[in-house]
Amino acid sequence: MNIDIERETKQVGRGGNRAEEHSDRLGGLAVSAELVIELLVLVVMLIQLAVASKK
Repeated sequence: MNIDIERETKQVGRGGNRAEEHSDRLGGLAVSAELVIELLVLVVMLIQLAVASKK
């Protein structure tokens, strides 16, 4: 009986670890997407400054 309980708890623990790894990956993607968006905004602002300074 104890063996069955240990197996079940190990499986639950593994599932929890998988879920945490998956959420970490998604969190990393969200952070990288935010950085990309901020970089795009900066590039657009620099282009606008360059165009304004030429006029």
